Amino acid sequence: MAIPATAGRPFDYAVPPPLAGRLRPGTPVRVPFRSRTATGFVVALAAESEVPRERLRPLLEIDPATLPVAPPVVELCRWAAAYYRCGLGDLLKAALPPAAARGRRTAWIEALPFDPEALPPRRRALWAALRESGPLPVAEAVRRLATTRPTLRALAAAGAARWEEREGEGEAAPVEAAEGRRPALTPEQAAALEALRTALGEAAPRPVLLHGVT
Repeated sequence: MAIPATAGRPFDYAVPPPLAGRLRPGTPVRVPFRSRTATGFVVALAAESEVPRERLRPLLEIDPATLPVAPPVVELCRWAAAYYRCGLGDLLKAALPPAAARGRRTAWIEALPFDPEALPPRRRALWAALRESGPLPVAEAVRRLATTRPTLRALAAAGAARWEEREGEGEAAPVEAAEGRRPALTPEQAAALEALRTALGEAAPRPVLLHGVT
């Protein structure tokens, strides 16, 4: 767990059974921290910890008021925290979309404890996927789970999910890896790239000035 406004390595917590299988890097989680409750971000999952099991405190819940950080962004923040010697929790918090959506109501969907056998096969699979993902903005759930808003509303009407409007919470834009061929470099670009690779491979990296980069 990486918690904003803290320094040093991430903190280890135990995953309680209700959250098993619902966490991934970037999931915002409420945790007991010192004498208070804090929101942090999952940065890794492991079967074992260097902290003795009896000293591990359990996570409390997935924080429904904080947007998740996409796993590729988590990896970028981990690299930046190590390179620039700054707090990973602060970087993850800064990576969230700006609070431009304050004052706007956003629809969220969350799976509820339910007997999946009472659902048709397709909605049963949708309920399982939603349970695994944790609470999501409806627009993101439609994209990520390849479904529709009416289908999600029907799932909520059946009692298998909770649909609610939340104040002041935006929706995270999906982060997708670029596909396709890499662009061909000009001879000048290829020479510059080779110089950068050489500099980065040295034991003591040195500054490199790039001309014409915008």
